[in-house]
Amino acid sequence: MKAIQLQSSKGRDVVKKYVNAARSSQHVVPSNGEWAIKKSNSDRVTKVFDAQREAIACAIKIAKNQKLELVVHGRDGKIKDTFPPRG
Repeated sequence: MKAIQLQSSKGRDVVKKYVNAARSSQHVVPSNGEWAIKKSNSDRVTKVFDAQREAIACAIKIAKNQKLELVVHGRDGKIKDTFPPRG
């Protein structure tokens, strides 16, 4: 978490607000023998593909458009690779 200190117009400290610095990300995950794209913290699948590379290609476009990190999982569900947000 990142602390942000707000000040009044007279320069006195008014409030310390904590903001979650983590953003959501797009994930390529195995799903019933296929590959799915999901947004982090969501149960809903964005799109499903037969091949992992097809899912990754589509997820890259989505992640770039939304300026999000892309996380690629292997068949075992463990994180295989991550790509930072671009924009």
